[in-house]
Amino acid sequence: MFTATPDPTDWVALLDASTEQYEIATRSERDLQARRKSGVLLWAGAAQAIREWSPVLDPTGTTLQAEVLALLGVKRKASASKIKTVALATRQGLDVDNYQSLSAAYEAACGINRPDCKCTCHRRNRKPSKTT
Repeated sequence: MFTATPDPTDWVALLDASTEQYEIATRSERDLQARRKSGVLLWAGAAQAIREWSPVLDPTGTTLQAEVLALLGVKRKASASKIKTVALATRQGLDVDNYQSLSAAYEAACGINRPDCKCTCHRRNRKPSKTT
């Protein structure tokens, strides 16, 4: 059982703690505290992993994604993919320290990596199409 806050510089421990809180939240669907804590730990671990990620050694982010996926598990494959997307955007100047959550960083990263992206995070930011 997770009892102490992991070292903020140890992204593996942070992601492990996030997974533990995620499991608690899924066992008890109404445990919002565990769900929130899982998200906070996920972003803390993801941000630290991205800071330590080397685009020279892993230019596509595939190794980073595989390591994160191994820690988070298949149920959270989408989170691992979002982390990879954010990591790739850091090469174009995205600063992970400017965001408070993975979702916020991912939304910004999509705009950088894929300006023509059709994902739901961008739909709310698009100008309405003209209908005639």
